Amino acid sequence: MSTTINQSYFPAEWHPQSAIHLVWPSEDSDWSVNYKEVVLCYVAMIKALLGRQKVLLVFPVGFNVNEYFSQKEQTKMVITYSSYNDTWVRDYGGISMINNGKFRLVDFKFNAWGNKFDWELDNKQTEVLFNKKVFAEEVSYQNNLSFVLEGGSIDSNGKGLLLTSESCFLNPNRNGVVTKSEVEEVLQTTLAATKVLWLKHGKILGDDTDGHIDTLARFVDENTIVYVKCTDEEDEHFQELDLMEKELEMICAENELMMISLPMPQSPFLTKAIKKLPATYANFLIINGAVLVPNYECPQDKIANDILQNCFPDREIVSVNCLALIAQGGSLHCATMQYPAGFVK
Repeated sequence: MSTTINQSYFPAEWHPQSAIHLVWPSEDSDWSVNYKEVVLCYVAMIKALLGRQKVLLVFPVGFNVNEYFSQKEQTKMVITYSSYNDTWVRDYGGISMINNGKFRLVDFKFNAWGNKFDWELDNKQTEVLFNKKVFAEEVSYQNNLSFVLEGGSIDSNGKGLLLTSESCFLNPNRNGVVTKSEVEEVLQTTLAATKVLWLKHGKILGDDTDGHIDTLARFVDENTIVYVKCTDEEDEHFQELDLMEKELEMICAENELMMISLPMPQSPFLTKAIKKLPATYANFLIINGAVLVPNYECPQDKIANDILQNCFPDREIVSVNCLALIAQGGSLHCATMQYPAGFVK
């Protein structure tokens, strides 16, 4: 791939933001089994956000927002109503690009991680919101619905490096049989990638996404990647994550990057769960002045918080209980999408 720096760039998550996009969990969905608990999680996330930036919040038609948020809180929200299939907006929300000061929202196709669930309504949400004029007038809309790409499958350092996984992009359930070169061409032309860093290993049990990078490894600055590390050789994740660590060591050496490990959560809730749940601390969310970090009610929570505090010394670490979220296979980052400064009115 060309190493020429493009005037267009894909902002890193720590870029100043205008809003965080969330989609309220519907009681008439899989959330019905723990609706009260997940609502508490969403309220905690949103209240943590409102002190720092706007929240673009999508509710089901007919929802009474006054039941959960005061009029003062609502003044800091961009509230809209729409039909949707699920709440995991990270994977169907628009991808923000900046080109010579101009803003562009790229709308990729979403097919529920390879047609695993219903997806048609979610796939339309970015266009619906754009047509409702929730975004600033300066933002243009780019329909790229011929290519399946989920926001949780990529991570940007803001300088042209994209981190991703083979197990997701090269899975034929997304775009049929494609090569790395073909994927890289899309990422280069659409998201201004100058280099794509591929991980082959890193499977987390219970993950419906086929290996999204935002549960495995993330940039915390232009030159540093944090990643999930398993130290228990008897753990069923150990071999895959050990191989991933070795891959990252090679990637970081080749690209003059640093790497910092995050622990695996060892929560009684996760241990007793009927099915495997893909809980990791890599699913944190960077916002203006803070980092929201999943809390799984276990000793590793504090360890992860301390590590991320060292990575973000100028931001507050805000712990959010995500046990209700992870019960449906996702966590904090999966449930949110950030828009850079200037994108949301």
